[in-house]
Amino acid sequence: MSLKLPKIHFSLNEWDYKRDFLLYDSAVELLKKITRETGIKSFAFQASLENLILMAKEGRVSEIPNIINTQVDVRALATLFLTDDFYNNCEVTPVLLNALYRPKPVLNTLVVQQLLQLFFKMFEKVGAFDELVLCIKNELGNNVSSLSKSNLAKLVSYKENIISANGPAWVAKQAIKNQIDLDVFIEEIGLSSFSNTKFYSLCQNNYYLEQLKTIKPSVNHPVLQEIIKPTVYESPYNQTEMLGHEILRVLIDRSPEEGVDEQWQAIILTIAGDPRVPKSSQKYRRWWIALSATQIQKVKGWLSRFDLLLFLKVLESYGEMNEDESINRMFPARKKFMEGLFDLGLVEDSRLFVNHRTEHYLKENYHKSELPVYANIDDHINRSMIYLKVSGKHMIEGTHNFKFWLFDDLPNNNKLQNYDQIEFVPEEITTELKKVFIRQYGDTRKPPVSISHVIGWQHKVIEAFKKLGVYIDPEKVLSTEDYINYKRRYGMN
Repeated sequence: MSLKLPKIHFSLNEWDYKRDFLLYDSAVELLKKITRETGIKSFAFQASLENLILMAKEGRVSEIPNIINTQVDVRALATLFLTDDFYNNCEVTPVLLNALYRPKPVLNTLVVQQLLQLFFKMFEKVGAFDELVLCIKNELGNNVSSLSKSNLAKLVSYKENIISANGPAWVAKQAIKNQIDLDVFIEEIGLSSFSNTKFYSLCQNNYYLEQLKTIKPSVNHPVLQEIIKPTVYESPYNQTEMLGHEILRVLIDRSPEEGVDEQWQAIILTIAGDPRVPKSSQKYRRWWIALSATQIQKVKGWLSRFDLLLFLKVLESYGEMNEDESINRMFPARKKFMEGLFDLGLVEDSRLFVNHRTEHYLKENYHKSELPVYANIDDHINRSMIYLKVSGKHMIEGTHNFKFWLFDDLPNNNKLQNYDQIEFVPEEITTELKKVFIRQYGDTRKPPVSISHVIGWQHKVIEAFKKLGVYIDPEKVLSTEDYINYKRRYGMN
């Protein structure tokens, strides 16, 4: 059986705007009026802001405490502390902090949040740092109940450690100790809303540096991938330097004089580039000028080794690819001789000259930022060369049938040491350099020597160095077999 519902009869009056919407219009107007009278858009708040700004600009900062009479004035002053223009004219002082308490003995939650923002934003630049720290800690204790549902409730539990001069260091060390990602730990302790502040930058700096000070070279630690990001190493470290400057110091100082870790060296080159470029270059002025001469020389020593490594790789790979027996045969002897000069501690500087085919090989096997500076050599038989400064003397070695060259000194304004010149032909660093040398020095210096790589070439090179006052221990630069033959043929001088 179906149930029938009774018919409902109703009628609607015609819409009458004045009659039906008058109540809503009145409510809207009332709301606008309330808005104008309260909050940051109120007339009173805007008037207080304008008055405080004017007094700060006119240098009447000492009068400001006397006009903080209402909660609106308190809110206005706390708001202005967060603006750079006002803060530059009126930094935080104990007297101004005390003035915030004139209307009421306890600050409201909104003002506490603004003071927290001020602490994290300015941190080291806050004038009355100790007084601000004490003020915030007291207020966080007074406002525990009102903060219980906000993100700041987490912060209250750690206030003694965070709200202090050692706050950034504590945050970083705790994250490392608990093996937690920094940003995850920041969230856990209630600081995620303050990520774009000076305090966070210092946390990040400490987080990276503390790990760099403890990890061992050759360990592929995740932090090594972070510090090569420009957003990290270009971030501010102090008033004059970036984080990258301190990263460089830590890596350089923790590395040995010889045998630097390849990954650490790559990081140094990625951040700062090669320190052997002209001191007028932008990258040198940006990074290396801030480091000590000892640190710079240490890196130069590593890079000279790296130059040799690249040169030897080029020489070896060319012989293998072309199945050139003559190059393969002479490679071990050249390698041993030049490595021996480094092992003896005689090499003071270097420069690599690579042909265009070799450059292609380097770029295929290394990231551009990880390579030392080098010059291009335009040679029709695709030779590469390396210059080494050995105990104040100057030698040039090359691949293929390139002769060994040795100079007592280098002429003034020579191209060999001019890092602004990056394109060469072989003659510029050999025969032409010899002509300039003779023209400048005449008979006052030992003449340049060129030696072909034929049987006995090592003896001739050792003797040439000896004539220039540099003694080279044959045992250190010759293989065991070659050293035995050397003694049999030439004896021991």
